[in-house]
Amino acid sequence: MKKSHIILFILFIFFEKNYIQAQNLDKKMMSLYVLNFAKHIQWPENNLTEYKIGVVGNSAVFEELTKLSGSKTINGKKIIVSQIEIAQMSKIKEFHVIILSESSSNIFNKCNEIASNSPILMITEKNGFVKKGAMISMLIDEEDDFKTKFQINKQKIEQVGLKVSSELLALSSK
Repeated sequence: MKKSHIILFILFIFFEKNYIQAQNLDKKMMSLYVLNFAKHIQWPENNLTEYKIGVVGNSAVFEELTKLSGSKTINGKKIIVSQIEIAQMSKIKEFHVIILSESSSNIFNKCNEIASNSPILMITEKNGFVKKGAMISMLIDEEDDFKTKFQINKQKIEQVGLKVSSELLALSSK
C-alpha cells in the first residue's frame, strides 16, 4: 500500500470519527442548557425550596447534571437530580423537570400521559419531539457546524401552567 493511501485512510478514519461524535448531543452542554431552561421557566408554585430534575432512562446527562448540582443553583434554589427507571414511571409527577433520554424515546407517550396537566417541564434528547407534545427537544444542527440547539413548544408549556420567558423563546430554533 502506498504511503499516500495510508495517509488518506488515516484522515478518513479521523474525520469519520469526528463526524459521528458531532452527531451525538454533547451531554455536558445539554446539562447546562437544562439548568438555563429551568431559570427561564416560571412554575405556578412560587415558594419552591428546591428544583427536582429527573432523567428517564440511561443518559450521560444524569452524570453531568449530578456533577453540576453540587455547585450550581436555579434561581438560588438547590438542585436535586434523580435517575428514573422505566419501572418507576409513576414518580414523574414528583419532579419539576423531566429529561427523556434518547434511548427511552419509545416510551414518550407514556411519560407524556403521566405528566399531562402537571406543571412539569418535559425535555427530550430526540429531535422533533416538540411536534409530538414535548415542551423542549434538543437537536444537533448539521447545517450549522453540528451545534447543539433546541426547539420549544410554547403552547404545550403554557397548557400545563408554566410560563416561558421571551428570552428563551428567542434563542430556540424554529
